[in-house]
Amino acid sequence: MDIAGLLVRFVLAYYILYLIQLIFNKKIRIKIKAKNKKLDGYRRISIKTVEQQKEFLNVKYPKKTTKWKFTWKWLGLVVVKIGIFFAFVQLLKYVFLLFGLTFTWGKTILFVILFPLLINYILSKCKLEKSDMMSMLKLGGDKK
Repeated sequence: MDIAGLLVRFVLAYYILYLIQLIFNKKIRIKIKAKNKKLDGYRRISIKTVEQQKEFLNVKYPKKTTKWKFTWKWLGLVVVKIGIFFAFVQLLKYVFLLFGLTFTWGKTILFVILFPLLINYILSKCKLEKSDMMSMLKLGGDKK
């Protein structure tokens, strides 16, 4: 059992499916751009008031105002998403076998650390970065 290769396939599948979702769903792209624009505005303020800190957290981690309600449609969508994910992982397994790609633990650790950073760097060029990963790694001051 190749645990290192499985970990690489899971990371690849997660990010590729996320990129496919971004490409085909314009609503998600617009929502992410608006959220990132607000967060960047708050990040540029070096000393925030308590109200600004609360607003930053509300934008970053929005609270759900409605109670969660079980529906069969929701359960079906979750099952379909999980099925698509594992089918994609199996497809990647066959691609890896076809090209003879094997990963040792050293390569896997490097891949798992560097691949998300690379994806976030590419997405940041389009203002679609997934998380605060790139803002934490920015060295130096604001570049306007």
